Order: sequence, then structure tokens, then C-alpha cells
Amino acid sequence: HDWQDEIMQQAVTQNHNISLSGGSGRTTYPGGAGYMNEEGIIRNNTQKRYTMRLKVDHAASKKIKLGLNMNTSYTDLSGSINTGQANAWNGVLQQLVTAKPIDYFDSDFDETIGYVTPLSIIDNVFKNTGTFKSISNGYMDAEIIKGLNLNISGGGIISSSKGKEFYSRLTTLGNSNNGVGIIQDRRSFNWYNTNRLTYDKAFNEKHRLNVMAAFEVNGYIFDRSMMRNNEYPDEITGIDDISKGAIVTGLASEKWVNNRLSYLSRINYTLLNRYLFTASFRADGSDK
Repeated sequence: HDWQDEIMQQAVTQNHNISLSGGSGRTTYPGGAGYMNEEGIIRNNTQKRYTMRLKVDHAASKKIKLGLNMNTSYTDLSGSINTGQANAWNGVLQQLVTAKPIDYFDSDFDETIGYVTPLSIIDNVFKNTGTFKSISNGYMDAEIIKGLNLNISGGGIISSSKGKEFYSRLTTLGNSNNGVGIIQDRRSFNWYNTNRLTYDKAFNEKHRLNVMAAFEVNGYIFDRSMMRNNEYPDEITGIDDISKGAIVTGLASEKWVNNRLSYLSRINYTLLNRYLFTASFRADGSDK
């Protein structure tokens, strides 16, 4: 066998995008959507991505402006490719180089019950990771009185990822464990809010005062869970029924929460458009 010739392929990548824009006298809204389908140079390995974006700006009045910006994507990654250890973690790329060119089991060399070919590793592994991510932020600018402006902005990033893996008895990892199933789930949420007041005033042609005061708060939440088990009596349902695995070899979960609060201010005084005096203050607090 020429394993590299049998497993590697000429990969094709597709990219499709559509965009739109429009608006009225007070509102503008550019946006778009995209789709990507990328094959790997190793067969049965693909990456698909779906994206959407939208930006809206609106002048509610002469003194108030509003805006929103959103970017959302979903990525689906499928295939057995893993560049980890040659045996314990499947190691398709390593097997392409080190595997014997004939289907022959050598008990002194092979660590499995029977000879597992590189083709078998690719064709008898299910490995999929789906990731959703959304980034959003918005703002409001308001002129309270002449020279005094308020800006409020906020946003966040939401991410959710779920991974499923199943290694049958015809793979290096599943051979000695009578099948291996792994499920992982990860979620995170990062958010922020900033409130800023700015005052800018010129007094005749000699003096100028610029004052800024702000309040910021942000937070981060992350949690993860994982389960892995072995010894499947049958592989009909694969990872879709992980309860069939008789021996649990991995079980974990964790959660992180972090919040931060900040106060800040700055005063700039300009004299005769030549001399600048600055004073600033900042205080931060965190529960980390």
C-alpha cells in the first residue's frame, strides 16, 4: 500500500458571500452572510463555517445617536485528524509515515490486538466539534447640553462548543479499549459596559478645559464538562449513546466566574494653546 496516496487528496475550498447595505436619512445598515466549505488534504476531514454580520447606526435626533454591531458564526469541524501521540491519540499523520506498507500484524511491533491500517483509523473514527460564537456591541451618544456628552456602550461575546468523539475497535485507540467515547462541552460569556461623561469647554482664546469621568464593569463566565468511557458491547449507536460504555475513565467539570469594576477620570487644562496640565484618577476592583 501507498498509504499517503490512498489517504491524501486534492482538497477543494468553497467560499460564498453576500452583502447588503441601505438606509434612510437617519439610519444606515450594512450587513452580510457567508458560507465556507473547506476539505482537508486528508480524506473525510472537512470544515464548514456559516457567518452573519449586521451593523446599524441611527440618528434618533440631532443630539442622540444609537448603534448596534453584530457578528455571528457557526463552525463545524469533522474528521479524525489529530497530531497527538501515534497510538494513544490516534495519530493519523504519524501513521501515514510509520505504518507498514502491507496488512500484516506483528505482535512484537504493533500495540493493538490486530493490525490497524491508517485507512481504518480514518474510516472508523467519528470526531466532530461544533462551535457557535456571537460578538455584539452597541452604543448611545447623547449631547446633554452644549459641551457635555454622555456615551454608553456595552456588548459581549457568547461562545458555545460541543465535541463528540468515538473510536471503534478498528482504530488504535479503540482497539485495546473495546471502543472509546468522549463528549466535551464548553461555554463562555464575556460582557462589558462603559458609561462615560465628557465635558469640553473653551473660555475665550486662552483657556480650554476637558473633563472625562467614566464607570466600567465587565464579567467573564466559563464552564466545561467532559465524559469519557470505554468497553462498548456494540458500536451501533456510537457516541449517540455514550451510556453503553461500561467503564468511565474520565469525568470532569469546572466553572470560572470573574467580575471587574473600574472608576476613572481625567482633567486636561490647556493654557494659551501652548501649555497642557493633566490630572487623572483610576480605581479598579476585581473578585478574581
